[in-house]
Amino acid sequence: MSRFASLMALRYLKAKKNNRIISLVSAVSVMGIGLGIAAIIIAMSILNGFESAVTERLKIFSPDYSIENIAAIKSFNSAPGVQDSYRTIKRRAIIQNKDDNSVVQVRGVDLTQWPHKLNDDIMQFIGDGSLGRINGGLPGIVIGRALSEKLLLSIGDTVKVLSPLDYEMGRVKFPQRHFLITGLFKANIFDYDKTLAVISYGEALRLFRNSNIPVTMSVHLRKNQNPKQWVEKISEAYSDMKFVTWIEENQTLYSAMKMEKWASFFGLNLIILVAVFNIAGSLIMLVLEKTNQIGILRVMGASTSQIKDIFQKQGLIIASIGMLIGTLLGVGFVWAQTNYHLISLPSSIYFIPYLPVKITTFEVFLSNMVAGVLVYFAVRYPAQKAALMEPVEALRYKQ
Repeated sequence: MSRFASLMALRYLKAKKNNRIISLVSAVSVMGIGLGIAAIIIAMSILNGFESAVTERLKIFSPDYSIENIAAIKSFNSAPGVQDSYRTIKRRAIIQNKDDNSVVQVRGVDLTQWPHKLNDDIMQFIGDGSLGRINGGLPGIVIGRALSEKLLLSIGDTVKVLSPLDYEMGRVKFPQRHFLITGLFKANIFDYDKTLAVISYGEALRLFRNSNIPVTMSVHLRKNQNPKQWVEKISEAYSDMKFVTWIEENQTLYSAMKMEKWASFFGLNLIILVAVFNIAGSLIMLVLEKTNQIGILRVMGASTSQIKDIFQKQGLIIASIGMLIGTLLGVGFVWAQTNYHLISLPSSIYFIPYLPVKITTFEVFLSNMVAGVLVYFAVRYPAQKAALMEPVEALRYKQ
């Protein structure tokens, strides 16, 4: 676009007595685009924040990789990039305290102690979490606080775990074992607090007598290790094994969160779409208002492309101002919330004390790009209409 078109576009933006209504519509358009961009950035940052908070808690309970078909392998600790690995069995069972009982997901892990997998700052873990037998006594079990409150249990109490799925015909009762509660955790995610119980791998083998129960290897990588690069290297040596990421194990949850995020993105773009129609409307009114001046410019030698550039440039200037304001508002909110926690959340409802926010450069760029594309196509019609005016007819307009 030429410098001439830019100067004329800026001149037409200035409010005059005969086009104050047009300027008002332009101002409303700027506000609409700004609010739309800000709303998208804020909404995306909040959804990203909650996704990050959920991920942080899920990773405590989920290894980076669960490896199936492990055969006789007991550990991957010697593999490069591995922080820890252990065999795991998962099985539905019933946990019972006197006359009260609850169905739980029992996880048998080849560990002597569970707390080293939990973040005390997040999980508020209580107890030592020992899973083995202490001084020849009962084996340990770790459960969620919600489950302990439901069954009226606390550290040091004894519970019975029954396995109806391993019942064999002819037996009087279900396979069962007694455990000593050595740890309580508070996950505040899914139903882990109500449905998860952790015992040792050896006790799980004794309780779950079905030999067909799959055994997986849970692998936790070091923080500086790239999961994709690690699995590419390790799978070459163990081609017969299946590697499942923790995201794949929780695929339903992450698919739902992604769908919610992008549905919000496209829904909030309707605000920008309304503002874009306002820009197109203001440009159409401006073209009608400046018809005589368009005729004069054409007579003085302005080309159709220059006339078209004037009005396209004006629409893009209006949109750019709105996008800049919206970006500053949205990013400013994210920065303020991240550093000063302006909005707190009730602890009785949410598992975090303040509203989590997280935004990426790509999402900021995408929201502005979508707005820019919508504006570009919206201003083409009024700009084309101005460019195709015949100079003589334009000069005679309103005469």
